[in-house]
Amino acid sequence: ENLFKFNIGSFAEESYLTKESERDPWRELLNNKNFAWRMTSLKINGQTAAVSLACLYNGYYHYLLTGVDFRTYPGLGKYLNKINIEAAISLGANYFDAGLGDCGWKHLWHFDRIPQYEYVNF
Repeated sequence: ENLFKFNIGSFAEESYLTKESERDPWRELLNNKNFAWRMTSLKINGQTAAVSLACLYNGYYHYLLTGVDFRTYPGLGKYLNKINIEAAISLGANYFDAGLGDCGWKHLWHFDRIPQYEYVNF
């Protein structure tokens, strides 16, 4: 639940999780034991300050969702990204999938910003 709360706090209306109906499929998906889920939580002084969800599947480390209390801890998101990149390497992933869209951080790591959709006028 902290993941959802921090994700909405980080991305506001751009979050995929603003409605309960958008969060329920993620809860169901996490119960699927066919995937190697990796949830990372960072705590500072006993309080959760950042959470990420990733999945290792077919050589791809899918970095799916993040949420950070960036107002209290600026820069903590960068550390969370670093931890996930290191995890992908240590787990033997061949690819690090940072997902679609810019999300305001990918350029810092030289990831391509793949659009979520593209308008083509025929």
